[in-house]
Amino acid sequence: MSAAHLAVRVTGPGSDAIRVLVDGIDVGAAPWEADLPLGTHQVSAQSSTASAAPQTVVMTPGSSTTVDLVTSPTVAHLQVRTSDGKASIFVDGTVRGEGAFEGDVLPGPHTIVVTREGFERFEKAITLAERQTWAEAVTLQPVGATGATSPLGAERAFEGLYGGFGLTGAVGVGGQGTELETNCNTLGAASCDTPSPAGGGAFGYVGYTWNPVGFELFLVGLADQTKQVAHFTGVGTMAQLPASLPARDETFQFVGVGGGAAVRARASFQNRLVRGSLAGGVGFAYREIFMSRGVKATDGSGAKASYAPQSVGYASPAISVEGAIQIRVTPAIGIALGLQMWADNASIAGDNSVPPAQGNVLSNGAAVPTPAYHLASGPQILLMPFVGMQFGP
Repeated sequence: MSAAHLAVRVTGPGSDAIRVLVDGIDVGAAPWEADLPLGTHQVSAQSSTASAAPQTVVMTPGSSTTVDLVTSPTVAHLQVRTSDGKASIFVDGTVRGEGAFEGDVLPGPHTIVVTREGFERFEKAITLAERQTWAEAVTLQPVGATGATSPLGAERAFEGLYGGFGLTGAVGVGGQGTELETNCNTLGAASCDTPSPAGGGAFGYVGYTWNPVGFELFLVGLADQTKQVAHFTGVGTMAQLPASLPARDETFQFVGVGGGAAVRARASFQNRLVRGSLAGGVGFAYREIFMSRGVKATDGSGAKASYAPQSVGYASPAISVEGAIQIRVTPAIGIALGLQMWADNASIAGDNSVPPAQGNVLSNGAAVPTPAYHLASGPQILLMPFVGMQFGP
């Protein structure tokens, strides 16, 4: 005899539509039986939702063998739920539930779609392996408000018009270059107290950005002041110009008012809560400086005098640099905190000094030398911490 008989029975989930495989070849639906060639064979069963593990049988002459196979599910398991229990749930284009779906699906690629009128459509592609369980929780966003769970709402394209304004302090760096700073000894003074100017102002800008770099027109108005004192001891001769006589203190009040404009480039980087930016550019500045001098004798007489020449003004190229952090209260509005640097030069164009004057005397009749004074000279650098707001893009 050159053949033996084999019978295959299948039980378990999905066994009602299962197919028998002998050596990997589909030989028919279960239950199944037939004669097989002698030798070793692999027997298994499979359907679209279940399978039975292969068993090895050895067919000998005249043998009759029965194989019992037990199936187990091969499907994947899918769960989809919406946060509010509403919306239509589609799996592979077929409606599978309202607000929630849980069931078996075939292994392989699938598409989940969740829709509800007035809300953004949710769509996701997944690929499931045999016996894999996939759970998807979906929160739909109202149309036009994607990301509404954030106080910022939907993120905007970072391109378009923008602008901002702010209030700023101003602190001079390196002095103002007054006569007291540069020529204290030449004035005949024994010493000079020369603090740098301090003040404040306001600024604004408007521009257009292409993510992440834009260009803007920047305008600023500033006012600052400094009080400087020259101490004359009365030790010297009349040959000195100005003489150190009489013994006195001269108190100078310098007030600068002006502003300028610059064309700047601004680079910005942001997330949903914070935007950082760096800006810089060149422009021009104009500054008008006022000076007043008060003189008080230090010989015990209490004699006084005052002097206030006309103001002077200068124009200059300018440099503007800014670094800022903006707290975004909406996608297009931010509260800005930062530091600016504004630099110009008092010795390029215009007038930065007043001429000498005659006839200035103390109340006791003593003459007070009044030479020419530089009210400012050289680079003028201001550091300006600020708070402000930015709008757009």
